[in-house]
Amino acid sequence: MGGYKEISQKCIACHRINDVHGGRYGKKCEDCHSAKGWKKVEFDHDKETSFVLDGSHSKIHCHDCHQEPADDEISTGQTCGICHADDDVHNNQFGQRCERCHNTDTFTQIDMSDI
Repeated sequence: MGGYKEISQKCIACHRINDVHGGRYGKKCEDCHSAKGWKKVEFDHDKETSFVLDGSHSKIHCHDCHQEPADDEISTGQTCGICHADDDVHNNQFGQRCERCHNTDTFTQIDMSDI
């Protein structure tokens, strides 16, 4: 056979050097891309992860949350305070579970019925 028998079949093995994502989305390019059409991204965050992108989160771009290179597993925090610490007018007095009073549609509307 030709000279290709020792080459990895993982995209990142050859494309790490020109990864336009800078490693933010891990090493499994096939989770979002297909060899049939590299520019067409098919990833349903709501089905593929445990963090549903609803309300205002449905309008953000992937790199808004995924800013650091990921090793093997892609991971970001699951609490509001992880991303919104600078926005917290309460200065973490109520912890990082903002969803107890706020929702993702409009952060200014408050519902304290569960408290």
